[in-house]
Amino acid sequence: TYGKLEDERIFVAMELLEGETLGARMRRESKLSPESLTPILTGACAGLAAAHRMDVVHRDLKPDNIFLCGDPVQVKLLDFGISKVFGLAKLTRTGQILGTPRYMAPEQLAADDDVDGRIDVYALGVMLYEALAGTPPFTGTTPSALIVSILQGRVTPLKSYCPDLDPEVAAIVARAMSRT
Repeated sequence: TYGKLEDERIFVAMELLEGETLGARMRRESKLSPESLTPILTGACAGLAAAHRMDVVHRDLKPDNIFLCGDPVQVKLLDFGISKVFGLAKLTRTGQILGTPRYMAPEQLAADDDVDGRIDVYALGVMLYEALAGTPPFTGTTPSALIVSILQGRVTPLKSYCPDLDPEVAAIVARAMSRT
């Protein structure tokens, strides 16, 4: 919430979160199981669905912007600072690239101004791939090389890193990361 004190000072109060980000968990555990990711993905999807119903696209979804609280896990989506709100005046210029490149969809990297909630789904797919495989799907020694790798879309099949992975799980990740 926010407000103004009697002495005219303005304040903002935010929830104090206790727990860790998905990014911290991924760095600590390297690879996560589909079973441990299920409640995290369910919570992230519920949060994104709520945002998308309100015509808000996150645009910077990454493991460090997914916060995990409590047991059973409660998921909080963080940092809507560069989100896109349909119907409001533009806060950014057309042609700007905003977000963390490793998790950005190709159309976002191309600075298309008509991106929608599918870029958040793509980012979830990239995060799932990385969490399951223990390595990101796209790499590059420089930011430019990373962007080229994403735009080319060449990904090592997830089964190469997780031979026992249920094919349906691999298909979900591939569909989320689909370029079409």
